[in-house]
Amino acid sequence: MDRESFEKLMEAGAFAEETFAPFDPFLPANTSSLPPFPMECFPSFLRDMAQAAAENLQVDPGMTAAAGLSVMALCVQGKFNINPKPGWVEPLNLYAAVVARPSERKTPALSVMTRPLHAYEQEENRRRAPLVADYQMRRKVLKKP
Repeated sequence: MDRESFEKLMEAGAFAEETFAPFDPFLPANTSSLPPFPMECFPSFLRDMAQAAAENLQVDPGMTAAAGLSVMALCVQGKFNINPKPGWVEPLNLYAAVVARPSERKTPALSVMTRPLHAYEQEENRRRAPLVADYQMRRKVLKKP
């Protein structure tokens, strides 16, 4: 949508002013007032990995840290619950998204931070392959008429 079309829609009242905050989609976002990602809150192994990956890829450390935080959340998902108040129990979940312009190295940042997870998954698949094969054989035998 070009600027003229956007302005025509605004004049026609397509966007209620009380609904949306003032925003001009054609201006770059002002990120100078955003605080830096709180890397000091991470355990040292994750902080060091995220900082090294960010330096290597020349991206903001928050990009690699968010990906690392997502991987860590995946590791505890389904293992713990939180109880915000009596009678209300929720599983741990984290939804994260890295938002940046095209070609800002989002995929490489995610790939670096998820590499240990993929390696673990491959190792577990190899370890469990005989168990899966045994299960499939037993199932096939039991299904025969």
